[in-house]
Amino acid sequence: MKLRSIAAQQWLNRISKRDPELFKEIEPKFSTEYIRKAEFAPDAPSSRAASELDQLPEWLIPLPLEDATKRRKPDETDIADRREEAVVRADTRPVFLIRDNQFVRETDGGPMRISWARRIEALATISQRIQAVGRIEFANHPSREWGGTGWLVRDRIVATNRHVAKLFARADGVQFIFRPGLNPLEPLGVTVDFLEEFNSARSLYAKVQKVLYISPDSGADLALLLLAHWGSTAPPTPIPLSSSLPAEDDFVATIGYPAESSDPRERELVRNIFGNVFNKKRLAPGQIMAPEGQDVVHDCSTLNGNSGSVLISLKSGEAVGLHYEGSFMRANYAVPVGEIKKALVDIDTSPPQFLEQSPRVQEALSARQVIADDTTLVIPLEIHVSVRLPKTLSASNEVKVQPTPQLNLTDPLVTARQLLGKRSEVLRIYLGKRVRKGWITDEDAIIVEVREKLSSARLQDANIQPIPETISGMPVDIQVASVWTQLKTLGIDFTERLLEAPPGINYREPPNLSLKTVHEHMEAIFHVSPDSGFPQLQTLFSKVTRTLTATMYEWDAEHIFESLRQAIEPAGRTLLMVTQPPKKRSRPSLDINVARLKTILGDRLKHASAAVFAPRNLFDTSYHIKVAVADRESVWLSSGNWKDSGQPNIHPAATGETTWAPLLDHNREWHALIHNANLAGQFEDYIQYDYEQSKVVREPEAPPFEWPDLFVPLPDAARVLEAPRGKPNYFQPLILSRRIRITPLLTPDYEDFIDAVLSLIRGADRSLLIQNQSFNLLKEHNRPKFEEFFEILIAKQKRGLDVRIIIRDASEFPGNAEEKQDNLLTRLVRRGLGLDRIRLQSNCHTKGIIVDGAKVLLGSHNLTNAGTHTNRDASLIVDDNEVARYFRDVFEFDWTNLAGSRIPEAPPAIRLAPKGEPAPPGMIRINASEIFDSDFPNLSFFARRRAS
Repeated sequence: MKLRSIAAQQWLNRISKRDPELFKEIEPKFSTEYIRKAEFAPDAPSSRAASELDQLPEWLIPLPLEDATKRRKPDETDIADRREEAVVRADTRPVFLIRDNQFVRETDGGPMRISWARRIEALATISQRIQAVGRIEFANHPSREWGGTGWLVRDRIVATNRHVAKLFARADGVQFIFRPGLNPLEPLGVTVDFLEEFNSARSLYAKVQKVLYISPDSGADLALLLLAHWGSTAPPTPIPLSSSLPAEDDFVATIGYPAESSDPRERELVRNIFGNVFNKKRLAPGQIMAPEGQDVVHDCSTLNGNSGSVLISLKSGEAVGLHYEGSFMRANYAVPVGEIKKALVDIDTSPPQFLEQSPRVQEALSARQVIADDTTLVIPLEIHVSVRLPKTLSASNEVKVQPTPQLNLTDPLVTARQLLGKRSEVLRIYLGKRVRKGWITDEDAIIVEVREKLSSARLQDANIQPIPETISGMPVDIQVASVWTQLKTLGIDFTERLLEAPPGINYREPPNLSLKTVHEHMEAIFHVSPDSGFPQLQTLFSKVTRTLTATMYEWDAEHIFESLRQAIEPAGRTLLMVTQPPKKRSRPSLDINVARLKTILGDRLKHASAAVFAPRNLFDTSYHIKVAVADRESVWLSSGNWKDSGQPNIHPAATGETTWAPLLDHNREWHALIHNANLAGQFEDYIQYDYEQSKVVREPEAPPFEWPDLFVPLPDAARVLEAPRGKPNYFQPLILSRRIRITPLLTPDYEDFIDAVLSLIRGADRSLLIQNQSFNLLKEHNRPKFEEFFEILIAKQKRGLDVRIIIRDASEFPGNAEEKQDNLLTRLVRRGLGLDRIRLQSNCHTKGIIVDGAKVLLGSHNLTNAGTHTNRDASLIVDDNEVARYFRDVFEFDWTNLAGSRIPEAPPAIRLAPKGEPAPPGMIRINASEIFDSDFPNLSFFARRRAS
C-alpha cells in the first residue's frame, strides 16, 4: 500500500523521468511500512504528523499541482515561523562533510548518500566552489565567535546576508562602520576562514577590510564585504554568478557552516541528518522548489550558521542564490544572484564612503597623548565617532573623551562585566545555566563567581554594594568560585596538572604481543573500596615468591609501602616497576617511595619512569595504569592509586562498620584480583615492554616543588557533607572459582579499547549504567569514536533503556574544568540526555560500565579523549552475570545514597598564608598539597560530616 499526496506522486513522476536511478532509491520511502519507521517523510505525513494535520496551517498540506491556485498564501503567523535555517525534506537530503576542500563521499548517516554523491562528483568544479566559501569569524565580539557564512563573488569581495553583517557593522549616514568590541578601546576584528573543516586545525584567514554594502531592511537580505589583500597566499577562485534563474526541480547544493539547532522540534531530526558535526563546512544537496515572490526556494538541509551560504547549481557549477532563511519542514529561501549583480554594479558606479579597520586613526592619536595614564574612563558600548584627519594631530589638537555616567548597553554579559569586573571580590563572570537548590536548570543566567558570599549585614559593614539580582533583564546567579579558580587568582600555577594535552604520541604497538580474551577456570575476587580494598591488595603481595611486576600513577600510602616492602624484601625476590614520571617542578611521594625501595633492594629493583614527556612522548598526558602481577600467576587491576584516599588501611566490610565515615572520607574504587596465569602473563608482557621502551631515555629529575601554605576555612565554616539516612552497606568481596570470560584492554593499542566499549554499549537492550571520575565531552575537536560513545548513550535513552550516569563533582575538576563540566551537563541536555539521568558523587574515582546486568567493564580508563585513546590505561570486560550484578548493586547503592542532583559549593575565601602569620579566626593553616587527590581538589578535606 502506498501513502502519498497527489503532489508527492507528481513530484515522484518528474524524478522518475529526470533521474530513474534516484527515483528507485526515493520511491520506496513513500510506503506505509517506511513511514511507520520514519519520523518524517517528504510530502507525506508521518504517523505522528498524520494525527496533527487538522492543526497544521492549510498551506502546509500538499495539494495537486493543478490546484496550486487554491493554496492559501502564508499569513503573518506563518511567515513569523521563518528563521535563518530549516530542514525541509528529512529523508532525502543528506549533508556531506568536507575535508581538504573535497566533499567526503563516505559521510556517515546521510540518507540518499550514494545517489547524491554520484551527482555531486559529476560536477568537475565542485572543489573550486568549496574553496571559495568561508566562515565569518570575530575577535573581541561581545557575545559571538562567528556569525555565518560568506563566499567570494569577485576578487576580494564576499557576499553574505544583511543580518550577518549587522552583527559586526552598521550604517552611519552614507557609510558603514564596525561596531565596538567587547573591549570598546579595541577594534572588533572580522575575518573569513576559508577552511574550518571537520577534524582539521588548518585555517586560511582573510581579514575583512571594509563593509562595501548592506541592503536596506526593505531590500534583499544581502551584504558585501571587501577583504584585505591576500599577500603571497593564492586566493580561492570566485564563484561565477548564473545569468538565469534556476528551474523547478533543478539539482542544487548549499555550501556553508551549519550550527547546532536549539529548536526542540528539530533536535532528533537534525542529529539524524547532520550527525554530530556542527560549525564546520558542509555540503547539502537538494532541489529547487516552486518560486515564492522574488525568492529562490530550495529544499537543501540547512541550520543556523548557514546564513550567507552559496546555493550552487549541480549542473553548471554557478551560483544561483544566497541562502538567508527557512521554514521548518516547508522550504528554504535564497536571494537571487541578480540582486548580487545589482549591488556590485552600484558599488562600481557609485562607491559609498567607508570606515576602514585602518591604523591611521591609531597612528594619529598616538602622536599626541592627551589622557593621563591614571585617568578612568567609563565608555558606553557603542561609540559613534566621525574623524577627519587631514594632517597629524599637533599639540593644539587635543582629543577629549567625556566620561559617561550611565551605561547604555544592550548585551547583558558586557553590562555585567562593566559593572562588576573591577570589583576585587568578583573572580569570574560568564554566561551559564542558573543553579537552583544546588542543581543546574535550563534557565540562562549571568554567573558571577566570588571569593565568598557575604550576608547583607557584612556587605553593609564593609560598605560593599550588593550585586544586582538581574542585569539587562537577565538573572544573576552568585556562586563561590571553585578551589581551582581561587588558587589560580592567588598565583598558584597548575598548568602542568591539566587533564588533556594536544594529540600526537610516539607509541608503537609491540609487534610480538597482543591481548586475547581468556575464558578459563580461575579464582577471582571482585571487590570495592573503601569496603575491602587494601586487604585484597595485601593478598596479592602475599602471593609473591619470585617477582612482582607493577605499574602506578600515584603512591603516597605508607601502609602500602610497608606491605610491599615485606613482600619483596626477602632474598631472591625482584621488583620491576613503571610509574608516572614527575611533572614539572614536582617530586611526588611516588618517586620518594621508589627511591626508598632502591635503597632497600639495590639491583633487585628495576624501575623506569614512563616516557610520557619529551623527547619520547609515548603516551599523551599520563601513565595512568594501575596493575600489579605476582609471579606471573596473579594479577591485580584497579581504578585506584596506592593512596590512602582509595586504599585506606581499613576493612569496614569485615568489621561491621555502622557509620558513613569511610564512604564519606575515601574514594569509591572498583578492583579485581584474579589468579590466572594466562591473564597475568599478558599484562606482565606489556608492562615489561613499557619498561624497555621507557628506560631508553632518562628524563632529568625535576627539582622539588614547594607548595605554599594556605589559610582555609575550618570545617564548621565550610560546606557540610550530609550523611545519608539509614545504615550504610559495605560490600563483601565477590569470590568465584570457576570459568569466567574476561577480555583485557589497554590504551594506546590501536583502537581496541574504544572499539570494544562501543560494541559493549551498542549491545545494551535494557540498561546502561556508567560510573566514572572523568566524563568530559569537549565543545569540538573530539575524536570521532568518542563522539559516537555519547551519541549511542543518548540514542539508547531515547529508546527507553535505563541509562544512568554517576560522575565526580564538577567542582572537583582541575584548571577551568569546572566550567567545562557545567558546559558538559548543558551540552548533554541539549543533545537529549535528561538531567535526571545524571548524578554527581564526591570522591567518585571509579571507571566502570554495566550493561544489562550481564557484562561489566572496570579499570582505570577515564571517559575523556585522552583516556579512551592515548594514555596508558588498563581495563577488563567481564562477561558474567554474577560479576555484573555485583557491581550493579554497588552502583545502585551509590546512586541512591552517595550521588545526588546537587553541585556543592567550594569552600570560600581561601588565601595564601605568609610565614609566621597566625591563622585568622575561623581558619586553619594547611599546605596546598593537602588539598589534592589524583589531580583533583579533595573537597572532603574541607567538609565536616553530619549525622555520621
